[in-house]
Amino acid sequence: MKLRIKHLHILVRAELTSDPGPKDEKYIARKVTKLIKDTGMVVFMEPNVKYLDNPENLGLTFLAGLETSHTSGHFWTTPDPEIMTYPGCALLQQDFYTCGEMNYGEVKEILDFITEYEPKQMNAVIYDREHTIARPAVKIKYNYEKNGSYEAFLRKLKIKYLNSYKPEQN
Repeated sequence: MKLRIKHLHILVRAELTSDPGPKDEKYIARKVTKLIKDTGMVVFMEPNVKYLDNPENLGLTFLAGLETSHTSGHFWTTPDPEIMTYPGCALLQQDFYTCGEMNYGEVKEILDFITEYEPKQMNAVIYDREHTIARPAVKIKYNYEKNGSYEAFLRKLKIKYLNSYKPEQN
């Protein structure tokens, strides 16, 4: 079943037990390429991945173009502890935008992108950007204290529309 949202924009914020380092640029480029293909999208611009060695913003950034838009993200190795629920964790802020449609399994592929970094907390919002003002259609929250392992959480995850969002009817 396809999500009946075109112009789908997924924003992910995750606090992670670990994160990729400066030697992982090629690995993340392959991982981003696989993510694009696993979500049914087509690579338009190969992933560009760089490790920023600036103590104020230490971490790895990626950006790739899709035929239908883009995906990007930054892993902060040492984020400001004041913005973290779990100080000492790394932080990922990621977005994935497509003007195409996606099914629920493909959305889960985006969320699975971080599994190996052992999330302690993850929040994702799926926006419907087809309308004049972006509307949140789905909110997903994970916390290891409440939900157990992230892998088990993803296996059980049922993506549900927000009560205020009415998807297209066939």
